[in-house]
Amino acid sequence: MELPNKLTSLPTPRLALERQSRTSNASIESLPPEMIGEIMGYLPTKHDLRNFAASSPYFAGVLKAYKVPILKSIIKNIIHPSNLGICLLTMGILQVTRQKSGVWRCLYAISRQPTLATIRDAETLSNMLDLAVHIHYLVTVYAYAKHPDSFWRHALQKYADRWPDGFIPSGPVYICPWTKERLHEVARRLCDIRDASLDKYPGAEPTSKHDEEVMALFQREMFAAELKLRCDRVAELGHPIPDWMFAEGPGDGVQSFLELIWCCSVHTIAKCWNSNDSLVWAEMNGSSWSLGKALGIRFYVSLAMHMPIRASKGEIKNMCDAIHCFLMYYLHPELYNETYQWFLEFRSCAWKGLWEHSLEYLRLMDEQGVGELGGGTDYF
Repeated sequence: MELPNKLTSLPTPRLALERQSRTSNASIESLPPEMIGEIMGYLPTKHDLRNFAASSPYFAGVLKAYKVPILKSIIKNIIHPSNLGICLLTMGILQVTRQKSGVWRCLYAISRQPTLATIRDAETLSNMLDLAVHIHYLVTVYAYAKHPDSFWRHALQKYADRWPDGFIPSGPVYICPWTKERLHEVARRLCDIRDASLDKYPGAEPTSKHDEEVMALFQREMFAAELKLRCDRVAELGHPIPDWMFAEGPGDGVQSFLELIWCCSVHTIAKCWNSNDSLVWAEMNGSSWSLGKALGIRFYVSLAMHMPIRASKGEIKNMCDAIHCFLMYYLHPELYNETYQWFLEFRSCAWKGLWEHSLEYLRLMDEQGVGELGGGTDYF
C-alpha cells in the first residue's frame, strides 16, 4: 500500500496523529502511523475500520490522514486482480444515464485498463468496497458446495418441483399444508448452508475448498450478475447497450442461487409472521418486495444475511418502503432530472479520476497505440 512518507505534508491536524505518551512500548498505539495504516488495510470491512478507528484518537487521526490508501488496500485484498475491470465497469454503467455521449468509450477504456491509481476520493472507494464486500459474502455462501454451478441449478429445480404444477408461480396461488412443508424444507436447507458456510452451524460439513482461480471465477460471475442487472435497468431507460458489453454474463448457477434466495425469503417471512404461505406469497409478489430484485446484490445480501433473524412485519415493511423510495427515480423518471440517482447516487466528482484515466486510454487508441473498440474485456 502506498502511503505518504511525511506526515507534515498532510492536512490532518498534528494533534490527531500524536501517539499517547501514557501507552507502553508494547502497545499498538506505539507504532508509527504508517504501520497503523498498513494494519488498517488488512481489515475486511468499513464497519471493522470504523470500530478500529473509534477505539483511539490516534487511530482516528491515522484513518483521516490515510483513508484513500487504506481503502484501496482493503479493496485489493477482497477483489481478485482479474476482476477489477468488471468491478469498475459494474460501478460505472449507471453513469450512462448522466454522462450519455462518449460514456461507452470511457467505460470500455476502464474495463481494458483497470486500475485504482486514478481514483483519488474516498467516496468512490467506499462505494466500491461496499459492493465488493456484498459480493464476497454471497460468494462465500455460493461456494459452500463442491460443485456450486450444478448444485444451485439443481437446488432451484428441486424447489420448483415441489410446487403442484412443477414450476414457480408468479401470482396468487393456493399452498396446501403438504406443499408448504416441502417448500419450507428447502428454505431451511438454504439457511443451514448459509450458516455452515460462515462457520455458524456446529457439526455441519466443512466448506468445500476451491483454489484461488476458481474462487476468482465465482467472484467474477457474481459481479457479472450485478452488471447484467444494471445493464437491464439502463436499457429500460432508453440507452442502447453496445455489443461488447454482452461478453460478460452470469452463469446459470449464480442466477439460480440468487433466485432461490428470493423465493425462500417469502416462506421464511410467512413462518416468522405465523401466517398462511399463500397469503404471504401473494402479498410479497404484489408489493415492492418483488421489485427488490432491481436493486441487485445489496437486496439479495440483505435477504441472505437477515433471514430469518430479522423478518418481523415492521422490518419487512421498512424494507419495502426503502425499496419503493429507491425505485421511484427509476419507475417515474419523468419526475426527476437526474434519473441515475435511483440506484446508488454516485456523485460526479467521484468519477473525475476514472474519466481522466479513460480519456488517456482513448487518446492512445486514437493514436493507434492500442486496439480498436470491438471486443470484450481482456480480463477474464
